Amino acid sequence: MKKLIFYFNLLSFSGILIFSGCIKNNPEPSPTDARSKFIGQWNVTETKKKLSYQANITIDASASDKVFIYNFGDFSAKASASVSGNTITLKPNQTLGTVLVISGAGTYSSQSNTIIWSYTYTDQADQLTVSAIYSK
Repeated sequence: MKKLIFYFNLLSFSGILIFSGCIKNNPEPSPTDARSKFIGQWNVTETKKKLSYQANITIDASASDKVFIYNFGDFSAKASASVSGNTITLKPNQTLGTVLVISGAGTYSSQSNTIIWSYTYTDQADQLTVSAIYSK
């Protein structure tokens, strides 16, 4: 009887360990989540700086309207933004890297599956207003 209890407890403990490893660290939004249309890998074309690069938008699990944008502005940094309907707005006055301060917003178009951005960044010498198109 003691062996049976021992094996039952061992099996239960093992099951807990196995299933706890299956929890996702980066949750996916539900289809009704306003952020779902923004999530994913985007091809970016900036008209002012004549740049093409990729950016990745992921869920920020700390709030139901927040996202992270990796490689925003081709700065190899993570920007924070909030989503409301078809608008994505950068967290005001973020610093990316050591000297860049950004602000701005984008609008999602379901017809073209694009985000049209307008944002401003400032380094210690210049301030630029940039237009960008994110497409999948």
